[in-house]
Amino acid sequence: MNTEKIKTSLGSIKGERLEDVLAFRGIKYASAERFAEPVMTTTLGDEYDATKFKDACIQATTYGLQKDGLYKKEFPSDALTYSEDCLNLNIYAPINAKNCPVVMMIHGGSFSTGANSKPQINSLEYPKRGVIYVSINYRLNIFGFFAKTGIPKNLGLQDQLCAIKFIHKYISEFGGDPNNITLQGQSAGAMCIMSLANAGAISPYVKRLILRSGGGNFSLLFKPRKPKVIEKYYDKQYKDYSIDQLKQMDAKDLYMLWKHNENIKGSYYCFPVEDNIFSSGKPQFNFDVMIGTVKLDMVNKLLKSTATKFAKQQSKHQKQCFVYEFNHPLPGEIPYFHSADEWYFLGSMKNGWRNFSEKDYAIKDELIDRVVSFVKTSKPNLDNYKIWNSFNTSKDILKIE
Repeated sequence: MNTEKIKTSLGSIKGERLEDVLAFRGIKYASAERFAEPVMTTTLGDEYDATKFKDACIQATTYGLQKDGLYKKEFPSDALTYSEDCLNLNIYAPINAKNCPVVMMIHGGSFSTGANSKPQINSLEYPKRGVIYVSINYRLNIFGFFAKTGIPKNLGLQDQLCAIKFIHKYISEFGGDPNNITLQGQSAGAMCIMSLANAGAISPYVKRLILRSGGGNFSLLFKPRKPKVIEKYYDKQYKDYSIDQLKQMDAKDLYMLWKHNENIKGSYYCFPVEDNIFSSGKPQFNFDVMIGTVKLDMVNKLLKSTATKFAKQQSKHQKQCFVYEFNHPLPGEIPYFHSADEWYFLGSMKNGWRNFSEKDYAIKDELIDRVVSFVKTSKPNLDNYKIWNSFNTSKDILKIE
């Protein structure tokens, strides 16, 4: 392994040099006790080893509960490690980076699964184009979105906001521009970004948003979850347990208890709750936005309507909104599925099992080139690609085929 150290106000950090990229993995951005708000990291000690991924949040794959099928094959989790000490992030920076724009990735997974160490999330394409790429972990399922009376709400969202503030504060020491941060989210990750944006929580730190298969007008995605309604559900489901008992319970027992209750009521009860951090109400139009969906997605009609309605509102507020439809079939079995564009937008196709063609790689290059142009100029256009206009009518939608 070719390692390299940098000195920061957090301490000396050792990363791995990968050609023209410096990879810093598993940087601890915060600490948190169970059911407590995150506390941002201010020191990493004399020398912090950031050459390996750190733990993901405990989830179904931790205990071998992920169902066999496409998503298990498409996005494997075999190499992941898990614990409650999961508030870490990865930074991929160009060698000798200086004042580079930043793309920060928030993964999806129904608010209950996912990790920044999964193969589709790891991207070297952005730093190769002069952009720092960051991917984060945050608390999931009962550890991040529990809503029993007396427990702070939306801890997963609070983790994300803490990570955003951490990057805004320290990214200049890795060669990034703290005043040019773009959030990119997929599925539940896009919904998390909308949650934070609608509440105004990220406006001081973020300039642009990229929302894939989950962003837009929330009123079309799900009904607002009022705290009293959700607390009533959790209080009933967990009436036999005090908060202290839940805090002291073995992590596996706690997760299995949650999983049992989720199987009864469904994933609706793992969504964020409306509070001072989360809002499913009127969207905020403070950002330039890129937003889109995947053809034949299991919920594509709803997501497409959500995205275009949001885009229309953006145009009325004189903010740019670039809408796309990913209509390109992936090679191999099941060519279309929810968030199938992940491999292309992150350029991680070499980490997948499919036999991607030259055309697939050309689409990947175009999409990442457009994203890089967007994060640098707020316009996803380059001379060698078709003009992509900010949304006014359906004719402005970029169809990727």
